[in-house]
Amino acid sequence: MCLTRHEAKLYEGNRDSLDPVDLSELPSTTVTPALFTERNQTVASHGTGLGPAGAAGPTDLHTHGGKSDGVDIRRDHFFRVIDQIVLEHHSRPSGLPLLLVALADHQVGFRAVSDNPALLAADLAINPDALTLDQLRAKAWGAVEPSYQQRLAGLVENYGLGASRQLGSDDLAEVVRAAMTGRVGTLLVQADRVIPGRLDSATGRIEPGELSDDPGTARGHLVHDATGRMKPGALSDPGVDDVLDDLAEAVLRMKGEVVVVPAERMPTDTGVAATFRY
Repeated sequence: MCLTRHEAKLYEGNRDSLDPVDLSELPSTTVTPALFTERNQTVASHGTGLGPAGAAGPTDLHTHGGKSDGVDIRRDHFFRVIDQIVLEHHSRPSGLPLLLVALADHQVGFRAVSDNPALLAADLAINPDALTLDQLRAKAWGAVEPSYQQRLAGLVENYGLGASRQLGSDDLAEVVRAAMTGRVGTLLVQADRVIPGRLDSATGRIEPGELSDDPGTARGHLVHDATGRMKPGALSDPGVDDVLDDLAEAVLRMKGEVVVVPAERMPTDTGVAATFRY
């Protein structure tokens, strides 16, 4: 999340790409700059100060005193509104970690009012307006990567422990059967690995497919999870999918977790590593 004292922008991405996320829940993402420059007068702000009165619940905000007090109160009010909207409409539904990109004083101000458990301790204390989108992506991944690597190491360790207790497997057919009954708690999927075919959602049967040699038929596959890596595929039949994509979707439907892992960090050579709930 890129935050200034009068504007918020949200992006979702991974090490390879970054895309803007619609903040249409806000009547407007901009607060009139004049709100931050008035001094020594009473100001009444109805609603959020971001749009029509009552847009995020009717409130009356009265301030008396100097410029600093008024600026801090309005900034904190704006930050609370942003925090609530991002938490309810984006962080909770997605489960994704939230990286804050803002100047140091806004970092302190936002964290003081935030109730978002997805907010990372790591941050980028920089003016987000000074970065291009590609610079933002590179810096954001640099900030997030250490926690990602630590989390991934824990998931790999949990898989190894589960497998030693018959609560984990890298056998595709066994993992598919477990996924269909909701037994898979965490599924590690190898990035850029394609197993052509599809799963029969009723029976859990794997129906094989074939890769195409024609680049014109290539189509990409994306597993949506905390690390979201693109898995390019070239499948000969539009009706044939990637078994790993179908498997990931089945796990997600059963409220399991899916993590896409670089090949060099995968603990197995089958493209999958599943930790079972029971």
